[in-house]
Amino acid sequence: MKVVFMGTPQFAIPSLKMLIQEKYEIACVVTQPDRKKGRHAELTMPPVKEIAVQHGIRVLQPSSIKSDEVFSELSELKPDIIVTVAYGGILNKRVLDIPKFGCINVHASLLPKYRGPAPIQWAIINGEDETGVTTMLMDEGVDTGKILQSDSLPLTSDLYFPEVHDKLSELGAHTLMRTLPLWICGSITPQPQDNAKATYARMLTKEDGEINLRKSADDVVNLVRGLNPWPGVYLLIDNGTANDCCDGADGENEKLKVLRANIVSKGDQPDDEIKRNGEIKRNGEIKRDDEIKRNSEIKRDDEIKRNSEIKRGGFDVGDVIRVSRDGLVVKCGSGAVSITRLQFENGCALGIKECWHNQKCKHFLLSVTE
Repeated sequence: MKVVFMGTPQFAIPSLKMLIQEKYEIACVVTQPDRKKGRHAELTMPPVKEIAVQHGIRVLQPSSIKSDEVFSELSELKPDIIVTVAYGGILNKRVLDIPKFGCINVHASLLPKYRGPAPIQWAIINGEDETGVTTMLMDEGVDTGKILQSDSLPLTSDLYFPEVHDKLSELGAHTLMRTLPLWICGSITPQPQDNAKATYARMLTKEDGEINLRKSADDVVNLVRGLNPWPGVYLLIDNGTANDCCDGADGENEKLKVLRANIVSKGDQPDDEIKRNGEIKRNGEIKRDDEIKRNSEIKRDDEIKRNSEIKRGGFDVGDVIRVSRDGLVVKCGSGAVSITRLQFENGCALGIKECWHNQKCKHFLLSVTE
């Protein structure tokens, strides 16, 4: 069986490798052009091209998949089937009509949910319990073709984007290998997608990474899980209260990148229970609970003299509730999250213990979307 493989990023590599391993005849690999990357803007091959070159497979890198030249070259190859995995371009009808058995795409979601360019990230951000991969017979739409096969993957709360990406990449390769022989021998009946259930996973931007702590603890942690390492997730620090420890200019807000976080409370736990058995922040200092003198002078929370950091009636959204070796606990609109790994602008990634030893940030200033 003669195959033309179209793919570009790391996600597509397991599928290409498995086609090679299973002795499919790969007539050529079509991938995106080399791009300049890195600090020195060095011209870099796409990951899929590197694999193709290693195996002596012909590579095409058109600037447009819709050009007459590409159509002519693909037509001359007379492929039996075209396989696409995260290629990065939409095939027009005349290309789709070239192969005898059509064009099969491996998509990183359980279609019709999360059509589009960022299905893995949005499934995590939206708190889905599962995601998966789908093989479909391509048409001219964006991920709208008829479904051939699908396999699911549980999305547990400890999985971040890189881990989910790699799991789905491998799962997609196995789903593709199961789909191809069944499709060729006519054992699969393509199923139309239910457009009423379709959702679209739009392209991400850096602005998507700003945390809104007025949302629930679940939403905040899901954002951290879904958008690391790119575009990254951040809070804004009020430099007016932190300019003794932050490098930003006075009066400006500095970005605090949040690399890891977990849920401490989902909203049904009182503030005084959240901060218990940790370290609470008072008058700009960090004091451990076991270092606070416990006698008749120490009253319950509502009798303690309040200041800007311990609010009457509890903590405000964005307040630091406590600090411990396990994390920096921050109040959300509903519940609280513990930040366990972070990074200041122009700094390196730090565990919370290292960071708090050197940085005494008092309050997170939030850009809140009402």
